[in-house]
Amino acid sequence: MAAISVGLLLSAASLLCGCFLVLSKLLTCDELRRRWLQTWVVERSSSNVVGLAQRLIVAELFLESIPQLGIQMYNNSLAGLTAVALVSCTISAYFILDHLYQIGRHLLCEEDKSLSKLQLDNGLLHTIFEYVAASQH
Repeated sequence: MAAISVGLLLSAASLLCGCFLVLSKLLTCDELRRRWLQTWVVERSSSNVVGLAQRLIVAELFLESIPQLGIQMYNNSLAGLTAVALVSCTISAYFILDHLYQIGRHLLCEEDKSLSKLQLDNGLLHTIFEYVAASQH
């Protein structure tokens, strides 16, 4: 039991140390901070940027999220299913299915089937963020 606690404590310490190092690098290097913000901050006014963002979300879904869920489920089957693992797999599967539903609806029901016209940000998570933002105003 003590070995697990020590291992968990060391993992948390290394995670916090890594976060500190990344943030300190971003705060001290102006050029790095400018490039980071240009890469990840998307202006919704530009249709080219929105189209690129939608294509990147679709690529992330098929190349990262779905394989990651498969690996996670395999690891959980080997290590034993705990409540945390079950909740994690359920939430991951929900968001994957939500995106797959939206992609399928777009491809089957819309006239313009290009990915640049795909609206993936109107799922449950986006609805929650909009509700929180509206309640703060």
